[in-house]
Amino acid sequence: MTVKTHTQDNQLVIQLPEKFDFDFHNEFRKSYTNRDDYRTVLLDMKHTQYMDSSALGMMLQLREAMGNESVISIKNVNPSILNVLKIAKFDSLFSIS
Repeated sequence: MTVKTHTQDNQLVIQLPEKFDFDFHNEFRKSYTNRDDYRTVLLDMKHTQYMDSSALGMMLQLREAMGNESVISIKNVNPSILNVLKIAKFDSLFSIS
């Protein structure tokens, strides 16, 4: 699976792959580059079963690129990935459900 994007309810939705790691760095960056018209981004992890530390870094780069005025939500997170996000304190940076 690849990184897929679409818009829904005036937000940019980025669907992440089953294995979210450095192999998807360029593809992930392209998904939000030149999308300044969207202030709300939803990362959909419905298919994601694995992520590594580079994925955490990519999510931080997204947050930096979108700016402080944007809202970035992470949805459909499986329990093991949710645990990683909480340990990394990402629940204080992103809205996670």
